[in-house]
Amino acid sequence: MGLLKTNFVYMRLLLSFLLILFFTSGLQAQADRAISGRVVDKDDGESMPGVSVYVKGTSVGTITDIEGSFTLNVPDGTGVLVFSFVGYSTQEIAIENQTFFDVSLESDIYELQTVVVTALGIEKEERALGYTSQEVGGDQISLAKEINVVNSLTGKVAGVFVNQAGTGPGGTSKVVIRGYASVNPAGSSNSPLYVVDGVPMTNPQGGGSEFGGVDFGDGISNLNPDDIESINVLKGPSASALYGSRGQNGVIMITTKKGASGKGLGIDVSSSIMLETPLVLPEFQDEYGRGSGGNFPVDNNGNFSDNARISWGERMLGQTEVGGRPLLNWTGQPTPYASQEDNISDFFRTGKTYINSVTLSGGNEMSQGILSISNLQNEGIMPNNELERTTVNLRISHKLSKKLSFDGKVNYIRQEAFNRPNLALSPDNPMNSLISMPRSIRLRDLENFRNPDGSPRVYTNAPGTDFWQNPYWATNLNTNEDTRDRVLGFVSIKYDFTDWLSLQLRSGTDFYHDRREFRNATGTIYRTTPDKSFYSVYNARISETNSDFLLMFNPAPREKISISGILGGNILKERSETVNNIAQGLDIPDFFVLQNGLSILTTEGRAEREVHSLYASAQLDYKKVLFLEVSARNDWSSSLPPDNRSYFYPSVSTSFVFSDLLDLNNNFLSFGKLRASFAQVGNDTRPHQLDLNYFVNTLTHDGQSFGQVTRTQPPVDLKPEETNSFEIGIDLAFFQGRLNLDANYYNAGTRNQIYATPVSRPSGFESKFINGGLVRNQGIEVLLSGEVLRKNDFTWTSMINFSRNRSTVEELSDQVNILSFGAFDQFGVRVQAEVGEPFGNIYADRSYLRDPATGQRIIGDNGLPIPDPDGEIKIGNFQPDWLAGVTNTFTFKNFTLSFLVDIKKGGDIYSFSNAVAAANGNAEFTLGQRAEWYAGAGGYVAEGIREDGTPNTQEIDPQEYWQFVGGQASAFAEEFIYDAGFVKLRELTLGYQLPKKILEKTVFTKVRLSFVGRNLFFIHKNTPGFDPEATFNSGKSQGIEAFAFPSTRSFGFNLNFSI
Repeated sequence: MGLLKTNFVYMRLLLSFLLILFFTSGLQAQADRAISGRVVDKDDGESMPGVSVYVKGTSVGTITDIEGSFTLNVPDGTGVLVFSFVGYSTQEIAIENQTFFDVSLESDIYELQTVVVTALGIEKEERALGYTSQEVGGDQISLAKEINVVNSLTGKVAGVFVNQAGTGPGGTSKVVIRGYASVNPAGSSNSPLYVVDGVPMTNPQGGGSEFGGVDFGDGISNLNPDDIESINVLKGPSASALYGSRGQNGVIMITTKKGASGKGLGIDVSSSIMLETPLVLPEFQDEYGRGSGGNFPVDNNGNFSDNARISWGERMLGQTEVGGRPLLNWTGQPTPYASQEDNISDFFRTGKTYINSVTLSGGNEMSQGILSISNLQNEGIMPNNELERTTVNLRISHKLSKKLSFDGKVNYIRQEAFNRPNLALSPDNPMNSLISMPRSIRLRDLENFRNPDGSPRVYTNAPGTDFWQNPYWATNLNTNEDTRDRVLGFVSIKYDFTDWLSLQLRSGTDFYHDRREFRNATGTIYRTTPDKSFYSVYNARISETNSDFLLMFNPAPREKISISGILGGNILKERSETVNNIAQGLDIPDFFVLQNGLSILTTEGRAEREVHSLYASAQLDYKKVLFLEVSARNDWSSSLPPDNRSYFYPSVSTSFVFSDLLDLNNNFLSFGKLRASFAQVGNDTRPHQLDLNYFVNTLTHDGQSFGQVTRTQPPVDLKPEETNSFEIGIDLAFFQGRLNLDANYYNAGTRNQIYATPVSRPSGFESKFINGGLVRNQGIEVLLSGEVLRKNDFTWTSMINFSRNRSTVEELSDQVNILSFGAFDQFGVRVQAEVGEPFGNIYADRSYLRDPATGQRIIGDNGLPIPDPDGEIKIGNFQPDWLAGVTNTFTFKNFTLSFLVDIKKGGDIYSFSNAVAAANGNAEFTLGQRAEWYAGAGGYVAEGIREDGTPNTQEIDPQEYWQFVGGQASAFAEEFIYDAGFVKLRELTLGYQLPKKILEKTVFTKVRLSFVGRNLFFIHKNTPGFDPEATFNSGKSQGIEAFAFPSTRSFGFNLNFSI
């Protein structure tokens, strides 16, 4: 309660401007008697500035000053004095003959929940909003901490899909609000805008490609969860229209903590330790080992051979001999032919995350300040993987005079990571090695990863095995390292011309410097440089500056009608500079400095972009019952052609609190509101897309470097994108706020999209930028929350959110009906947009020939499925049918138990890992009919029908079947497509707060100890051996799992205390 009240102190004067416009001398001419008084908070007795005081049924009124005092001339005669403030119960007192009023206002829990942070950081009553937004409190974020703070929104906000890629700790999280709207294959064009304390921040996103890469994380993961007061999600263009093109895909508003006036210095300490273990590991068979055809791998001399990378051999019984000869492994040592059941789990360790934060805050009525210092240390489950992040946050607010105030913040972040996991097909991805490795290989034989001559120790001596990487060589020698120094901050001054007119000037910055190093040790088996080494150093300097003004107009109402508004402008400046140096081999082995490179290739990049904006908004309020808000914004973007550089977009929203107008406030229906909104939002493109870019190629011809132009033809008449969105909804509260329902329907279409489309190669280009495409998203969102039970010291509250979205590609262009987001030749799949189809379709390069009448596979005379000569086929769609989250919280005295169940229904995902594990004979599902085939008593029967329509009964070798349908590049992907739906226990907390009576004689004001668990287990899933959320990148090519790094379950303790 105190925390909410603190936030209101700084906005009281602004919100109360609704009551004082036009209190002129003409009104004073009617007044015959002066009254005065003081208003305090009933809970703590502190004065309350900004309280509305007026005579009921008239326009006579005022507001309390900084001391909570007021003076008012009232008409002679009887009347009723009304005292009101948002978040507190309104109080009415008969004037009669009193001249001084001593008033105590009582906080109202239901009313406290009706103030939200909207666009540009403006706080408004929720009843006035004609669109939907949803807030998550800071306590829900900081209690069950995540390395990436945005993961804390998973399952808690209707219509928001959060997916943490299978890329390791600190990796990028994919966030999509109300579906995918853009078909642009490049960039993060479907991601929301993140705004911290009213200032936009950049959110670079990482992820891998088909052939590997490292996910260096996204920008939002840099924030300290203990600094956050609340997160408010503005879901649609109507809610975020004032942010222009950057708010096209929704806005996530983050409000950080501020200092508070109080007695002395407040100290808050938070300390947590979390242990992490793999949540899901591959499901392997542990009966058959290295070999083929049910036999040991032997050479022509009858000796055990190590040139097989598959597990189609003999049953593993601990054999020590082959044909009377000792069984020797690739090192020449006797090794039993035995099952290695834990050779994946043994590779990983128990991860640990320590997060410690100290916050100092304090102030008085003139100045407030807060200083926080936080340190996060993570030891990942992969050996030799570490991440450390230190943040320092300072914010100071000061009232320079009666009319002039200052607010400023600086947030410094230092992040260091070592040896993040390599991804996908990279030989240095440990999951690549572990999934491909025969089941009889002992990991401990690989721990000594170097031979005496310094060469890599791998599990074969056969030639042509350049990608049989030893996972210990990869994690100990082929390392990467990255650092980020980041500064976020702003300076703001506000001048109150009158009680109802103010001007705010603000400038904010987001600057960071990234440095990344990649090292491949001398002798790395897959490198082609002379010494088989590699070294690169990448540096990037990225800055974004937002400078804005905001003129706020908020006069007091006249009788029944009030008008408020804003007028503002913004200048956005973006700049990036990158330099990448690559050493093609090393002179001195394993001495990683650029001067030691055999040859150095250098590439540089620079980009700049500016957007100038003007915007305005006005709100009409009739009796706090009917609200109408209109807004408009115009942007001028440097990345568009001069003739199309300016683009304008409006929005309008309305809300009708019918419960007040119809006097329905009763024990059953406490509150009812209908709302509707429409918005149009434009969008530009990345910088320098208009130019015919020229660059110096890193390749040479006879020692001479050469230049070339880019392969993308510049656009001729590029126009801004356009999104039109419509939304209607209803908010209901029952039983005095004990049960609340929020339901929405939305329909949004994004057209004139900017993307590159293929062109004829004889033109000299491979692609060109065009305007085209229309993607429509429509769906529903439902949020149901309330108090299920309250009895004595026990309370049970519950919140259920549900959302269903449908994205459809309605148009592309006259020349294009299909647009690929990514063609992965080695995976055998691609994700495409096709006119008339849902967004996110997954297509396979090879398909089964099927009977047109029954849809069954047609099996050939050899017992194998017949390939369809037409090849490509749609096998699924990565978007879910619907999402839901169920949160239950139980409180008994000082104990609190809470858990969140996260539900995803539908959507598809292709597992490249299972395709490879199937061909290699490692997957558990390849066991079927092996024993029968090797014993001559049966075999694998492929499901389907013969060409004559009869059921297939042909028995074949299971190895033949799985190597035919599985493997790399040539796999039949539809065999390995799975339903990505799941039910997961996402979060569990159990906390105990020491009673105040115990703390009365101590320096502590609060002490709380909690057990915390995240991603504890799946209640249900359909994906064998992998997490259905495990993808390898954050782009539009979702629905593909490829040697994904294991997701983790985490559990531990969190201690919080205040002094």
